[in-house]
Amino acid sequence: MRSVPRRERHRRLRNAKDCACRYHSPTPQIFDRLELLNQQLNYALPVGIISQAIITTDNYLGYSLSHYLFSGKRTAAFRSLDDISLWIEKGSLRQLIVDMEALPVSCIEALNQLRALSWQQSDIQIYLLVSDKTPAITQFIRMAGRFFVLSRRQNLASVREALLSAAKPRLSESFSRTDWLMIETLAQGASLKEIARQQSVPYHRVVYRLK
Repeated sequence: MRSVPRRERHRRLRNAKDCACRYHSPTPQIFDRLELLNQQLNYALPVGIISQAIITTDNYLGYSLSHYLFSGKRTAAFRSLDDISLWIEKGSLRQLIVDMEALPVSCIEALNQLRALSWQQSDIQIYLLVSDKTPAITQFIRMAGRFFVLSRRQNLASVREALLSAAKPRLSESFSRTDWLMIETLAQGASLKEIARQQSVPYHRVVYRLK
């Protein structure tokens, strides 16, 4: 009587093993291709001097710009602004391209870092790639500092031409340090009354400056 349940159990285990082999082996080609693509995206940084840095968490954009923007130029992609501190200290960085749509920090925090960098290293040209979906945000970014603002939708040829062109003068920032401090504090969640109290100014003046 016990042999029947035992045979039934072995049959179920054998069927389960056959199903596992059927669905997991061999590995579908699509996964092999994805693995190959992932290895290509995780490229090594060029050895030596880096004169052009690209900041983005978009692997495809970073790979395309760093490999095909300028042939033979010392160009590399990084995931955050903190990752380029070593190259800034070396003094070799001349151009910085920041993808404002794919950063690990907020737009305000990134702009705050870039404003500080533009004051510390005035010889570094800073280009910001922005989306054209919201003109008001684009205008805000344009006014935030001494940056060149480029459309993110441009092809490589247009981006290359913009980086090589010296016809457009470098923009001067429109927000003063006081105005930017208000914006930064407001982005951190403070109310207008709290900002007025922190800066020891009338409430209506804060409202007027932020309009």
